[in-house]
Amino acid sequence: MANTNYIDSFEVNGVEIPVRDPGISQWAREPSAPEYTAEEVGAFPAVPGGSAGQVLTKTADGQEWKTPSGAASYYKTFTAAQWTQTDAEATMSIPRSEHGLLGNDVFAQASILSSGAYRKGTWASLETYAMIAADGTITLHTSSAFDGAVLLIG
Repeated sequence: MANTNYIDSFEVNGVEIPVRDPGISQWAREPSAPEYTAEEVGAFPAVPGGSAGQVLTKTADGQEWKTPSGAASYYKTFTAAQWTQTDAEATMSIPRSEHGLLGNDVFAQASILSSGAYRKGTWASLETYAMIAADGTITLHTSSAFDGAVLLIG
């Protein structure tokens, strides 16, 4: 009699996907299921040293713990007059010295000021996007200038 506690494949959009180890997808496990160590599942080992908030940095001589000097997020309110409007779009640049973000990628969430409240889910938040230049300047782009706010995470 075949073991029916597991599946050996499943289907996604009409494509049969085999399960490499059928035992891994058992519907029910016995109470004495095996426990695995971090090394057995490929987790990174704990690195000694450092303190909360520090990051391990690769250096020419090896590695060292450093405290990041930049911010993780930045919030700015603005008026429509602060945008540079052209026929094609409106842009607003925020230099790294102002936003303080250190990464090469940025997430932007814009909100429009409407009836005294900053609102997401409007044309302004859906059409506004950010690009980061090599010097760290973040430029917001949108179809038309508006009063609002932006949250940058990078």
